[in-house]
Amino acid sequence: MDQDAYNWISRRAHQIWEQEGCPSGKDREHWYRAVAEWETKGNRSYEPPLGTRIVTVLVVEDEALIRFATADALEAAGFKVLEASCADEALVLLRGHQRHAWPD
Repeated sequence: MDQDAYNWISRRAHQIWEQEGCPSGKDREHWYRAVAEWETKGNRSYEPPLGTRIVTVLVVEDEALIRFATADALEAAGFKVLEASCADEALVLLRGHQRHAWPD
C-alpha cells in the first residue's frame, strides 16, 4: 500500500472513531471500515508493502489498564509486544530491542 492510501485510511479510521464518540476497543473495526470505503471508491485493495512483516510492536501508554488491554489484543493477534509507560522507558526498550534484533 502506498503512503497516500495509508494516510487516507488512517485519517478515515480516526474520523469514524470520533463520529462514534471515541469508543475504546474498536480500532480494528474502524480500520477495516475505512479500508472498505477506500476500496469502494475504486482504489486498489489494501495490502501491506512488499517485504513488510511487523513482528514486534512497542506500546507506550501511561494508563496501565489501557496499555494492558492494548498489549493483550496485539498478543492475541500474534505480535510480540514491548510495553512502556513513558517515552523515556520506551526509548530504553527500543534501543535494547534494536541491539538484539540487528547485531553489530
